[in-house]
Amino acid sequence: MQFKARAVSLDRAVLGEGPLWDASYQCYWWIDIELKRLHCFRDEWRQSLTWQLDQIPGAVALRRGGGLVMALQFGFALLEPLSTERFSSRSTAPSCGQAGNLGEDWKLIMLQSPEPARPENRLNDGKVDPAGRFWAGTMRIDDHMTHYTGTLYSLEPNHAIRAHWGDGVIGVSNGMAWSSDARRFFYVDSPRRVIYAFDYQQDSGEISNCKVAFQVPADLGYPDGMTIDAEDKLWVALWGAGRVARVCPLQGRILDEVILPVSIPTACTFGGPNLDQLLITTASIGLSDSQRAEEPLAGALFHANVGVRGFAPHEFGG
Repeated sequence: MQFKARAVSLDRAVLGEGPLWDASYQCYWWIDIELKRLHCFRDEWRQSLTWQLDQIPGAVALRRGGGLVMALQFGFALLEPLSTERFSSRSTAPSCGQAGNLGEDWKLIMLQSPEPARPENRLNDGKVDPAGRFWAGTMRIDDHMTHYTGTLYSLEPNHAIRAHWGDGVIGVSNGMAWSSDARRFFYVDSPRRVIYAFDYQQDSGEISNCKVAFQVPADLGYPDGMTIDAEDKLWVALWGAGRVARVCPLQGRILDEVILPVSIPTACTFGGPNLDQLLITTASIGLSDSQRAEEPLAGALFHANVGVRGFAPHEFGG
């Protein structure tokens, strides 16, 4: 089945990524990697609140005690709210679309870097697992489609960093998801066009028995950000193909698709009060002038109603 996505924001990201539903504020968090920005979006705003960062962001996640945790260029970091007025349920977002001062609303606490001796690498996409660990992998900042130097890590609730897989051979560490029974872990390496499946142990965080769950055909672009629905099917953004595919990881095939009017969807997540909205981030990076003219919505946020629900995101335990 094919579903259509509709643009819901006036935002035009260069490299939108990492959408995250936050039920406490009824908003989506997302980032613009290229512009080094953190965004907050609610449907009625039409345009996101924006905070300027001083380094490349890779992912954002919720913390159980409040605030956010982020994977940044120079390591993991915590964002503790100083003021929630601008993004509370009562906010009318008067400064939508403008890059605000991070320090007015947030206290940024830098933690460790998993690779302090590898300045050519940065942290990329990340998710929190069912036990409250924040997982994120590294990738090369430049030439990452041809030079594979990444490793998959987790930030433990006690703020220790742990290496899990890859050991310097991952291309672009990307989408992650855990099955509803917390026994399977799914993971994207974009340049290899692969979604991997692992056995996962929630108590220890160990992953093992790596298998290819789905190999993306070359004519469908590159797999990017990913989420999972209540039926344990994967939704993966296909960079360059203008679609998000619903994949059965057991059968290794595409079941459904969301078609977008832009060529670069980057990531997706389920959100909304009933967790039945699929929010999709997109990008405009690398488009030619003619392509930009053909894709005026490139970089916008999109919603799709796909007839299935997702899960609330896990929250970081630290």
